[in-house]
Amino acid sequence: MPRTPIHRPKLGPGTLLAAALLLAACTGTGETPSSGTKGSLGQAAPPKRAFNTIAHRMLDSESEVSPVPAEKYALLDRILRQAKERVHFNPAEPDPGTKRAAALAALDAMDQVIMENNIVFPPSDWVTALGDGLENHTLTEQDLQGVLKNTFSPRRAAYLKAHRGEVFHYMDCDVLSFLYIAIGQVVGMDLRFVEVPHHAFVRYYLNDDDWINWETTVPEEQSDGDYRADHRGITDRAVEEGIFLCARSDEELWGYFLCCRGMLWESLKTPNYQRAAEDYARSIDLHPRLQLSRNNLAWLYVSVPGFWKGPKTDAVQLALSAVSMDLTDGENLDTLATCYAEAGDFAKAIAYENEAINCFEVTNPAAKDDKKEFQNRLDAFKKGKTYIQTLQESAATQPKPGPATRR
Repeated sequence: MPRTPIHRPKLGPGTLLAAALLLAACTGTGETPSSGTKGSLGQAAPPKRAFNTIAHRMLDSESEVSPVPAEKYALLDRILRQAKERVHFNPAEPDPGTKRAAALAALDAMDQVIMENNIVFPPSDWVTALGDGLENHTLTEQDLQGVLKNTFSPRRAAYLKAHRGEVFHYMDCDVLSFLYIAIGQVVGMDLRFVEVPHHAFVRYYLNDDDWINWETTVPEEQSDGDYRADHRGITDRAVEEGIFLCARSDEELWGYFLCCRGMLWESLKTPNYQRAAEDYARSIDLHPRLQLSRNNLAWLYVSVPGFWKGPKTDAVQLALSAVSMDLTDGENLDTLATCYAEAGDFAKAIAYENEAINCFEVTNPAAKDDKKEFQNRLDAFKKGKTYIQTLQESAATQPKPGPATRR
């Protein structure tokens, strides 16, 4: 149900080439929003639910990776039931001022429901998918301090301190946006998923020329200018081409979710890299402007010994397309350097790894572990060694997860 303001720019030749390479390498098996999820042959029927939102379909799809307990569906339904009772909004309101005020009040009421169901920003690691976000956590003192450090709302902080002994659930920006969108479906408010570098939020269109960006982690309204001021990668070109600050269609949102599910396949005790690659490939098909799926698939090709049998230049093309979307992303530059090394071009590998390190010093100086990994790869490239060779030499049996984060 895409609306007129949802930007659908034409795809450039580089984008089409990268998608073709991926789909030739891995046949996509992800579901589309309209088809739902039927699951694998013999898979148990999904638990009963009171609603049928995008969030339920995500949980159904995640259950292909590992079982999603009925308790998580029940928690989701409880949140949605409370929201339906407490959030009131009339999308047909004719007066623009009244409609804007009502929309902001509805978004604030959604946050209140979410807060009172003990959903907080994680204290440290990111959350991969919705099922992880519905997991139960009892906060240690260290966890509490970590959550408070990442809590920028006085109301949320006060609530957290008052309920610190209870069970909590961790959701970061994109997973929390999934939940907001599901609530919007229940209350009749068409919320849209929007990406900026390493971050996501939701948007509500008041009309074709006016909208509300709702920052789910604060929570409050923020302008496009606020996001551009906070993220170096939001260039005029990135906005014009629909890479950032663009409201996503249902199909593109499902593509984003499949990228998240790909990371779930990678995170298993015995990773299923083939299924991860298939999800990343299908993600690119549905959401061609998502750099994360391109980056992660390229990383699989050059970090898992024996996995990729095709031309090494395919990984380079994927990584180049990811880097072209955001020239300030050190993670993507690190992947590109690793791809060039695997292809035998160590001069370019060294140049791009240096660039990745420089980007991290500007955008994320506190990420010492990542910078150390980048430096180790740079040292290896200077010796004419690929990342896979260094893994084999150190007798490592598993590569690190895809280098990109979603924030």
